[in-house]
Amino acid sequence: MEYVKLFVTIFIFYVSNISFAQLEDDNCYAAIFTEGTKDCDDFQNDIFICSLNIEIAPENDEGTNSMLLYGFMEVKEDLGEEYEVQLNVWKDIGTGLQFMYSIEGNLCDSLKRDDTPWKPMVEALKTSDCPVATGVYPVKNMTMSLDFAENVMNHEFCGDYLTKIIIMTLDKQISCYQLSIAVEEVPCE
Repeated sequence: MEYVKLFVTIFIFYVSNISFAQLEDDNCYAAIFTEGTKDCDDFQNDIFICSLNIEIAPENDEGTNSMLLYGFMEVKEDLGEEYEVQLNVWKDIGTGLQFMYSIEGNLCDSLKRDDTPWKPMVEALKTSDCPVATGVYPVKNMTMSLDFAENVMNHEFCGDYLTKIIIMTLDKQISCYQLSIAVEEVPCE
């Protein structure tokens, strides 16, 4: 579940960035956002538009790293009880993509929960009411801790990944974004 939170957080990025984690073995690992978020292949996002950028925030006094998010999300159709959010993660194994993980949940239920991997998107909507109303939801300097990613910033998770997040009903997909990420061992600074 911890590595899923990392990939969802990565989903909302628009620009390439690097975040570092130093582990007890003195090796450092970086999540490298290789392409930023983009529409899934053969899918045009017309109902839910996500345009968020990220910067790695300076380390705070406690030595904690965080991300700074800014941009906007636009909802062009009220999103009610019938909508689900799905996250899928694949790892590139050289000969193709190996399915790693999938999680799905009701969008409206997610508005009231703190344990969903897409919580950053929900927080940016600044609502706990359903339906999520049509409108533009600005995100201004939202800070998110990177502490949750510590468990996946290690040799075991090194590699290239593709994540997709989809918003859908039983009969209609309204949103699909994908993001490429690499977890790599890097020199410690």
